[in-house]
Amino acid sequence: MVTPTLLDAGAVTVHAKQTVSLILGSSGAYDSSTPTPNQLFDPGQTITIDVAGHYGDPPAFHLALSAPGGTTLTSPSGRAIVVDRTLGITFTWSPTYGDLVMLTIGGAGEEDLQCEWPMTDGQGLVPASLLSGLTQGVVPVQLLSGSRISQEQGRWQVVATATVTDVVDEVTVE
Repeated sequence: MVTPTLLDAGAVTVHAKQTVSLILGSSGAYDSSTPTPNQLFDPGQTITIDVAGHYGDPPAFHLALSAPGGTTLTSPSGRAIVVDRTLGITFTWSPTYGDLVMLTIGGAGEEDLQCEWPMTDGQGLVPASLLSGLTQGVVPVQLLSGSRISQEQGRWQVVATATVTDVVDEVTVE
């Protein structure tokens, strides 16, 4: 896996229901300098991102994407979800705004399992070959809906993703 190089892109401002300024943190990643106690965007709303650039490398640019909406997990359902590592499991959802659904099973670290599917598919299969790497026990599961845009800006490929956390729960991995 290739680790991306984090760059100083200058001032970054996100505009939606509220305006949020992002600042470059000591880790090289951008963090919000503005608390966002309220919902940042409404489903389907246009989110714009303005990047000032850093001496032209990367250049200044403007992005716009449609905000995702919450997705309802329809299966498996209930609070006692059990995942058998020797069998695949299919997750189904009700599509809403956005273009992708992301699933994370597991805790922090290399044992995380992350999958992504098109929102309009309405379902996604996690095959046994991927589940077999999970540690047995109770682990967190997170389902997110998202919208993503990817653009070339000079010699840079810029990707922006907006997400809404739909389900944060736990599953038992056997």
